[in-house]
Amino acid sequence: MTIGKMNITSIVKNVYNFVLLFFYVFEMPIVGIITTRRLAIFLMCVALMGHRHRYTLKLLWNNLYRTRFIFSVIGLLFCMIISMINNIGLIKNSSTVYFEPIYIIYLLLYVIIAAFYVITEFKTIEEFSKLYISIMIFQSIIVYISVVNYTFRMYIYNHFYFDDDRFATSVEWGTRIMGVNLYASTGSLILFTACILLVYLILQKKISNYLFTFLYIVIMGATLFVGRTGFYLEIVTLIAYIFLSKRLSKSIFNLILITILSVLVVRYVLSNINTTIAEMILNWAGELFNANTRYNTLSILRAMEIPKFSSEMIFGTNVTLGRTPGGAYMGSDSGYAKIYCAIGIIGLVIYYMSILGVYRSIPMKKQDIKNRIYLILLVFIAFLIEYKEPYFLRYIYAWAVLIIYLYRIKENKNSEIG
Repeated sequence: MTIGKMNITSIVKNVYNFVLLFFYVFEMPIVGIITTRRLAIFLMCVALMGHRHRYTLKLLWNNLYRTRFIFSVIGLLFCMIISMINNIGLIKNSSTVYFEPIYIIYLLLYVIIAAFYVITEFKTIEEFSKLYISIMIFQSIIVYISVVNYTFRMYIYNHFYFDDDRFATSVEWGTRIMGVNLYASTGSLILFTACILLVYLILQKKISNYLFTFLYIVIMGATLFVGRTGFYLEIVTLIAYIFLSKRLSKSIFNLILITILSVLVVRYVLSNINTTIAEMILNWAGELFNANTRYNTLSILRAMEIPKFSSEMIFGTNVTLGRTPGGAYMGSDSGYAKIYCAIGIIGLVIYYMSILGVYRSIPMKKQDIKNRIYLILLVFIAFLIEYKEPYFLRYIYAWAVLIIYLYRIKENKNSEIG
């Protein structure tokens, strides 16, 4: 039975994967320790045990630098052991935030297992991107409605925000916009993952110029209202696209078109809200372009207190925020600082080298220079933004980049192994 050219089974499969990926990316509590992300990972693991998926995984595995991949996983597990040892006899208090050993298991499951599920479930990166970008468009629409409609904005905040109440006032005023469990810098990076897929697709000539422009504008405009980090990176990625595109004039035209249309979209949305709030949003978003404020975030990060190197910092203390057992104070938001304080200087080196090793375990054709540069740029961005917050432990950006890397195996083999 078919509807037009689309099979009923295909429709059900697409709806299932839409919901599954939405629940994975935007983690929400269900009951007790069960969350949508944990449920999604469980379902992904069950699927990967299927015969068809096992065959695909075997082919992927045979085309990895397996030794490098195994050592990377072992390195991450060693970091978990360091954390487990640090946990022994640790007297915890409510005013301090701790690094738990389970975080490493989450990292392996949420990034590697989820990436392998995508590669086995979707035959091509176009097929995956079509579904994933539609999720981000859905979230972008929610963001736009939240900007102009107070009642809707507060409904989203009251029903789909699962953190502390520090954003309550800014959400009420409309200077902080959210989607469904999509907020702040982490939320902006999640939207940004759709844009890195779009740039990859257009570099591969797997998406039309007009569709690329339209989708980039919609997502970039929404990112502006959610968080600056992702918005700035979307600009950087567009610039990278210009330099990597084989048709320079066409890529420059795309940049100009996206810039003009994005400004028009944002101005239209802002014209429907209070002018004072609109000005506050623009000033906040445009901090990077203001000579007087562009270094504010970096200055704040540098001013945050990080424990000086001492014997307790060789293997760390499991503390990521607050007072360490030795009496030093850890007050930085930086991912590097948090990992350093949690598992020490030795753990920090192993942790980040292991993550880098996972990406380096995926072979790249030497003659494929522009693709290699783009993929290297994506990993560089991952390590760059880690200076601001521990984004590897927010999973989604690292997962999205790993997916693009893994699809290179399929593309380089010139065969469908799904």
